[in-house]
Amino acid sequence: MDGSLRKRAIVVGLVAIAVLLYMNQHRNRRNSLIGGPITVLVANHEIRKGTTGDAIRTGLLYSVANIPKSQIQPGALVDPAALTGKVAVQDINPNVQLTGTEFGPARVIDVGGLAQRAVTVRPRKTGGAIAPGSHVDVLVGVDGHSHELFENMYVLNVSTNEGTVTLRATPQQASTLARLSRTGKHWLVVQR
Repeated sequence: MDGSLRKRAIVVGLVAIAVLLYMNQHRNRRNSLIGGPITVLVANHEIRKGTTGDAIRTGLLYSVANIPKSQIQPGALVDPAALTGKVAVQDINPNVQLTGTEFGPARVIDVGGLAQRAVTVRPRKTGGAIAPGSHVDVLVGVDGHSHELFENMYVLNVSTNEGTVTLRATPQQASTLARLSRTGKHWLVVQR
């Protein structure tokens, strides 16, 4: 395939995607007027408080469902892009419609010019006393053995009441930790 043919194929593909997105939005508007089903985002798994919208999107913690208009929750999210720059402000159960009230602005931390996120995890157990300002390693259990996943992560906050620890993380680390938090097979070890 020569270069110009490849470019045309890419343009045709992008136009097709744009048309499908437009048709979906138009269908939602039409359905909302006539009372038909509306496409909304629904949690696939438990989403823990502190999980970033980016982690929800990249970890596919949601699915798209057609819900009758009479059953739509106020503020139900219809577009995954609405999760960008957001963080869950409460635990969200599986099979529940995602709404704007369950999310707030994500805390973005500038560390040496790199945007980082605050991610909250609920570790299975910890090694040593963890306090804000500590540095911890994240270990994960696989096939009965522990492996180091991340090292030297900075602790922003500890909530002993909720059993959670908030860590400074890159968006990729935040996404991995959000997926990992569903399994409960991770530990934090304080660096000495």
